[in-house]
Amino acid sequence: MYCEKCGQQISENAQFCSHCGNCKNTGNTANAANVTSSSYTHTINQKLSSLQGEKNTYFFLTLGTTIVLIILFFQKWLSIPIIGLFNSDKSEFSLYEVTNIIKSIHNMLNSMDSSTGTETLITFGFMGLFIVSLILLVVYCFKLFTNLENSFTWGNIAMFFVIILSIAFIVSVFIINGYVQDKSGGLVSGTISLTAIPYFTVILALVQKFLFIKKLNEKVWYEWNEQENIKKQSITKISCDKCGYQYDSDSSNCPKCGNRPVVSHASSSASTWICKSCNTHNDLYKVLCKDCGRSK
Repeated sequence: MYCEKCGQQISENAQFCSHCGNCKNTGNTANAANVTSSSYTHTINQKLSSLQGEKNTYFFLTLGTTIVLIILFFQKWLSIPIIGLFNSDKSEFSLYEVTNIIKSIHNMLNSMDSSTGTETLITFGFMGLFIVSLILLVVYCFKLFTNLENSFTWGNIAMFFVIILSIAFIVSVFIINGYVQDKSGGLVSGTISLTAIPYFTVILALVQKFLFIKKLNEKVWYEWNEQENIKKQSITKISCDKCGYQYDSDSSNCPKCGNRPVVSHASSSASTWICKSCNTHNDLYKVLCKDCGRSK
């Protein structure tokens, strides 16, 4: 190839003409830098925009699932095939009404006195899990809006309690049915049955814990890492005016000699070079300093 200024032949890989010191595409240096910077910024913005979209998708999935779980806590979890069996005109009962069912079963079997401790333990156990799980779900919803980066611990704990509560409830119903059948000598079976709500709650909590929360966590931290990488890539190297040591442009002083740059980082562009002798700014294509004549 040939130099655009003097017409002499130069190497394809040469950045400057060895005859006149002209920089390749001198007239377009600033424009090329601007185009490159603009292209880089556009690419990064597209990537971050895509990440933001994916993060928002999982955010709303996680939030919606949590709200649905809170609503399910107040739906009908138990079904009684015989209306009036437990002195109630209802055939279905919610989770928070389990304590009344347990007491009614003991009264029906006339075993209240011999099983008071067990009944109390079961009652407090279920109500404790119910209250703690509900509080954790509400707190998790609040954390999603106020502190997304640190909300995942709360979400995982909340889902753990919901799963434990639901599974314990399902198992307890089977145990109670077996207990009633055994005490009645096989005359009474299937006293209480489960609706679809506890099964659906378990499945939803598992999907929430191992898919939605996990994916949201990955997107949030991946976006954070990308932003950190952008910050690192935006930091360029500059040479100290005094000792020539190269350091990051975000530093206010040279870490080697403590010298403060003569010009701000913003004004130090790729189209000029600074003479180490007199600190004069020279055009990049100039080989010699215009003031002292020193070579760059």
